[in-house]
Amino acid sequence: MKPMTNETETAASSSRRSARFPLVWKISLLVGLTLVGSSAVMGLAQNKYFASVLEQEGRSRAKAIANTLASALVEMPDSAVASTVQAVKKDAGVAYIEVVAANGSILAHTFEGRPPAQDAAQLKEGEKVNEVVLDGITYVDVPAAVITGTLVHVGLDPAVTRARLHEAQTRALLLTLIAVAISLALAYFLVRRIIDPLRRLTHVANRVVAGDLTQKVDVDSDDEIGEMASAFGKMLGKLQEAVSALQDSVKLLKEAGNDLSVSTSEQGETITKQATALQETQVTAQEIKQTSLLAAQKAEAILKLTEQADEVSASGEQALESTLGGLTDIRSQVDEIAQKIAQLSERTAQIGGITQTVKDLADQSNMLALNAAIE
Repeated sequence: MKPMTNETETAASSSRRSARFPLVWKISLLVGLTLVGSSAVMGLAQNKYFASVLEQEGRSRAKAIANTLASALVEMPDSAVASTVQAVKKDAGVAYIEVVAANGSILAHTFEGRPPAQDAAQLKEGEKVNEVVLDGITYVDVPAAVITGTLVHVGLDPAVTRARLHEAQTRALLLTLIAVAISLALAYFLVRRIIDPLRRLTHVANRVVAGDLTQKVDVDSDDEIGEMASAFGKMLGKLQEAVSALQDSVKLLKEAGNDLSVSTSEQGETITKQATALQETQVTAQEIKQTSLLAAQKAEAILKLTEQADEVSASGEQALESTLGGLTDIRSQVDEIAQKIAQLSERTAQIGGITQTVKDLADQSNMLALNAAIE
């Protein structure tokens, strides 16, 4: 019943693992979210960077235009400067060019007709890049100073700037997405390289829990996962050795139990024989007891005969004393007494034989009783 329970638990755990979100997808998702977050932060930083680059590019363009117009502002008349400014305004990203004198007056420009109304302070600004609104259109105004003190204002079209910024952002986003996809693929591959050995180890561990100790652990790497798999394989080998030793011990214990059962049976037979011998000894002792009683009864009868003999002897002595006074008269009586004494001697000899017989019986009874006690 227990192995079946283990298999049921293993199946249940396998179903729970299949229902859960796999670890490889969790790690890949985490890496993806990290990359997306990093990309978002990098995107914001890139926007600022691209804006700064475009601003620097506008300044460089304004400086280049100012350097181009420097000689014209010194050597050419105002009309020639205007044509030179129109010639310089060939860049598609330049919306207008204004040449402003030190007193704030506009010396030349690229507007059609009269230039739009502008803030005088804005026209005299020679360092700061500003956004200006001219005729309802927003431009990025980049000033550049010339050696003569004249300022050149270059107006950049924000639509062109935004288009270039959007193009740069699109390229950066595309490169970021490609990098994220490659990173996710690499992360998935690396995680699979880590998870697959762990899955195999988990399968082997579940089989061991189910009671299958014949599993083998394959080690195909020399990293930490490989070291763990190698250690798990060694542990499984030690467990197999322990189970084998335990099985051998159980076998030896079973054999010892069988030997003990046989010895117990033999001891039971021996005890039965000893009980039978003891019972026979008791019967022999009972017979000896009865023989002793009979011997005692005979001895008592002999003692009675001895008493009778004593009485006869006493009566003989009285008769002898009575005959001392007249030997002549009692000769006949002496003869009778001699006969009685002869008979008494025979009786006494018989009594002695009986007494010796009783003594021999008593000695034999004592020896039998002693042997019974020793057994």
